[in-house]
Amino acid sequence: MATAMVAAPLGFAAFALAHVTLFHLRPVKRRSQAILGLFAAAVVTVALTVMTFAGVLAAMYATVLMGTAFVLYMPFYYTIDTSVSVRTMLELAASPSGLTREELVARYHLEWMVRRRLETMTVNGYLVQMDERFTVTPRGRLVARVFGAVKTVAHLGPGG
Repeated sequence: MATAMVAAPLGFAAFALAHVTLFHLRPVKRRSQAILGLFAAAVVTVALTVMTFAGVLAAMYATVLMGTAFVLYMPFYYTIDTSVSVRTMLELAASPSGLTREELVARYHLEWMVRRRLETMTVNGYLVQMDERFTVTPRGRLVARVFGAVKTVAHLGPGG
């Protein structure tokens, strides 16, 4: 198990470094697919390496460790990538004299935010655009059902 406990964090670190490097060096349209592809490559590499040196059980343990790290990493990444609050704080921190409410509102056009969200969901296969209308794909419908059920159980109500 010691092999798995060393290999999994190293493999996850390699994945995170590859993720940051790829997204830094070139624009990535299908971000979710790129992240999942990099992660899958890291998991397979680590699992095969650990299995070779420590056996199947250790490889399974390493895979679970990497999966756990991934579950913790992704909300962190998406918070940085898509959070209006994070963007607002960064812009305020970069402004020596601060910004007024009106200046901030002017920077965050609802149209810009909705357009970005629709583009992301379309590229990732959750929506399809026909003329000016968007519709949910079967994949998007599945995700909507899952999150709808979670929101119902947690009594979260409408909204994002």
